[in-house]
Amino acid sequence: IVLVINTPTGKGHFTDEAGNEAPGRGAPRTLTIHAAPPAVILYPATSALPEEITLTWSQAEEAAAFESYRLYRSEASGVTVDPGRTLVREIKTRGTTTETDSELEEGKTYYYIVEVADPVGYTSPSNEVSASSRPNLPPAAVVLDAPFNVTERSVSLSWSRSTEVDFAAYRLLR
Repeated sequence: IVLVINTPTGKGHFTDEAGNEAPGRGAPRTLTIHAAPPAVILYPATSALPEEITLTWSQAEEAAAFESYRLYRSEASGVTVDPGRTLVREIKTRGTTTETDSELEEGKTYYYIVEVADPVGYTSPSNEVSASSRPNLPPAAVVLDAPFNVTERSVSLSWSRSTEVDFAAYRLLR
């Protein structure tokens, strides 16, 4: 099927695969062919805390062609075509280019894409990245100093500081 539009005359000519031609016809107004918005680049993901993956991507190029970012997750490669993919979040602010996916299984690998959607409904997927959520390992041990100010009723203790990202509390047992 071939549609040829003659710009100077403003007439369109249609020919199908069998060679049948329709007569030239003028259009009452301009035909605009809409293109999908440019895709963004999804950068390598990170996992600072167990059960979380943080994703960052480039900003959508054209403000007028931006409606939202749609962050999708899958448990297998091929997120763009996976019918079972999960919409993690839809973000309506063009300047927001980071999102943390949480409540994941620790140590499991996930696959992600970011789609840019425009006001007409067209979308463009980013590249796909994979990441594993950080396993929830026991914290590194702190160092207990020698007891001091020892009396029959009390003892003073001190220890090194924990630098673990997911530090919650010290537990002192006797």
